[in-house]
Amino acid sequence: MLRCADEATIASAFVDTRGIHLLGDELERLGSSCRLLATSVFGGDRTHAAMEAATQMDVDCRLFNPSRGTFHPKVTLVRRDGEAFAMVGSANITAGLVRNVEADVVVGGSLALDVEERVRSWWESPEAKTWEHPGGQVQDVISVELWALLRAALRPESVVHTVSSRKPNRIAQLNRAGLWVETERSRRLGREPELVEPWMLDVAWAALVADGELSNTRLLNDLRVHRSSFVCAVLSELPGVEVASRRPIRLVLDTAVSRTNPVWPGVAADLDGGYDVGDS
Repeated sequence: MLRCADEATIASAFVDTRGIHLLGDELERLGSSCRLLATSVFGGDRTHAAMEAATQMDVDCRLFNPSRGTFHPKVTLVRRDGEAFAMVGSANITAGLVRNVEADVVVGGSLALDVEERVRSWWESPEAKTWEHPGGQVQDVISVELWALLRAALRPESVVHTVSSRKPNRIAQLNRAGLWVETERSRRLGREPELVEPWMLDVAWAALVADGELSNTRLLNDLRVHRSSFVCAVLSELPGVEVASRRPIRLVLDTAVSRTNPVWPGVAADLDGGYDVGDS
């Protein structure tokens, strides 16, 4: 819908940088012809980080925290050649786009116009405020689930080898704000370690959990993670993740093996319970 739209409005209760980057090409194409409306009640800094990422794509962003009730819709409204189309359902703009089972209905005609009128009322509400940077550092973080696994598997100074070429990557620093990595080349050139952002790691993990497998090609082309080789290398270090193929890179997840890891029981409980990335 976004790829073919002349203009769009997205109203989503939950929004984070994972969802923004998954839709990055479409949002950048639309630029100021796209509007994003969300609430900061649930996500806090993660919502602000998403809004910051979207504004860098020239998307018009507003926060809507109504005094009565909680803003909880999931609506994408587009106009194409003068016609309105609306998608209404359960999908937030988060990593749930690749991990969760969602259900949405797309309507046109008079139904879409009714949705458009409602969305406009939200956007134009006096309680909907143009997003402004809250000041200080907006902290995007790795999900609790993935961070527990990464923290158990990696340490500062850990060396992770790429899956296909076996090139070493040194983890200079890791915390919930991401992983800072140094390659042989960057070290030789005296460059500072480069940050691999939380959204890249979370999107990759979400896809691997959802499908049970993940290829470097999908990670790069479909999920738009440009540090795909390193991210695959990191995931291959986690319990239950096996390398099924090195060229091309293909990882598979064996949850039966994963559950023997002492970190996994809480994670497995989340997965069995239908853990919703968007509603975390």
